[in-house]
Amino acid sequence: MKKLILLSTAIFLFGCTKSESDLVFDKLPEQRVEERNAELRAALVEAENGWNAVLTTGNDLEFSFYFDFTKDENVKMVSDINEKTIITPASSTWRIKYVMNTSLIFDTYNYITQLQDPTPSVLGGVAGNGFFSDIEFEYLRSTPDSVILKGKKYHGSLILTKAKAEEKKLYLEGKFYDMALKTDAAIAEFDNIILEKSASERLQIDVNSNKTISISSVEADGSILTADTYYHYTLTGIAFLNPLIYKDLKLVALNLKANGNLVALDSQGKEHVLKNSASPILPLYKLMGVKYNRLFSPFKTIFPGTTTKGAEIMNFYHQNLNNAYTGYTFGNGSLSLSWNLVNQRVSVIGWHNQNGNTGWNTTAVFGYTVDDAGVYTFTLLTPAAGGYVQKLISEPGKPTIQNFLLTNKIKLDYFIDGNNVYGMMESINDPTIKITFQLN
Repeated sequence: MKKLILLSTAIFLFGCTKSESDLVFDKLPEQRVEERNAELRAALVEAENGWNAVLTTGNDLEFSFYFDFTKDENVKMVSDINEKTIITPASSTWRIKYVMNTSLIFDTYNYITQLQDPTPSVLGGVAGNGFFSDIEFEYLRSTPDSVILKGKKYHGSLILTKAKAEEKKLYLEGKFYDMALKTDAAIAEFDNIILEKSASERLQIDVNSNKTISISSVEADGSILTADTYYHYTLTGIAFLNPLIYKDLKLVALNLKANGNLVALDSQGKEHVLKNSASPILPLYKLMGVKYNRLFSPFKTIFPGTTTKGAEIMNFYHQNLNNAYTGYTFGNGSLSLSWNLVNQRVSVIGWHNQNGNTGWNTTAVFGYTVDDAGVYTFTLLTPAAGGYVQKLISEPGKPTIQNFLLTNKIKLDYFIDGNNVYGMMESINDPTIKITFQLN
């Protein structure tokens, strides 16, 4: 009986035909592959006015693109990567291939592949990785007006939405660049961009040159709320794939109106009027270690607002990088004060470089207290030791940054020069000592 049972089971298994088992999936695998490939191909080429697109990279940057795909597997594109790519259409080839899933592949050098270029001199990205961008994208889904893809290596997104005829015309006639310039000019008109959410909630918006935008506020208890995201240019201003969020407010764009006014657009489609403030609404000491991480002084640079005594301190470091204090001639160098809010530390870092080498850091670490008026008192925790520029940071009896921090109570403030906002350190003991730095 046991043999009969086994035999009947075998007959049942071998009696199933291939066509019967395939009915579980409705179609043969190769048919499903062909249909999915055809679905993406049709979506791309049948958009008669092309596509608005946003590409995100592995390091979260956002770039705008316009694509016009043709049936002969060519694509015309412009992008907001730089002044050339935004105004000069470039052509490339593309193809659809099934590798675990239907994929869009850009297979000749173009503006997308520039973002992956491993040579920093091309766009300024990271050696070996560029901007961590993809050139092969997995097809996720589509709607009548959009196509959603995901990068196969760095997993950035590529989101396409159908363009209108007038948008296509603007892209291909260089008007995208004109709009970007107008948007930059409108933003530059503000000393500080303020959004009044309510009578008691004033929010500060900062648009930064590294394609990030931030929102900040001082809460009733004195704490700081801050958030940031990346932005890309559009034909109406700038937009953010990931919203800029403050409590229940989600901003998705800053749009330039026909009258030249700049407004903030929220996720509900409401426009918020933006106002100008001569000075930032948030005290600088509240933002150090929250929004800004350091005060930075580049090589032999004295910024506006620095007084004579302040310049003496900075020049003791910068001008002595090539004399007996170091024993070497350094072709480059910088001085920075880096904030650690959690541990209430400030690291003074002297960076120096010789003959194109990577360079060295010499660091002194200070503890600090800060009172309700924003006045700092510094104490030395770890002296600068063993570095080439140790004396330039801490030489006794000289106008060094260490001696300045240890012998003065210090307050921080902004210094505004045209469109530039600097961070200023000012001595409470001697108000004639003021030093301005870049805010990073």
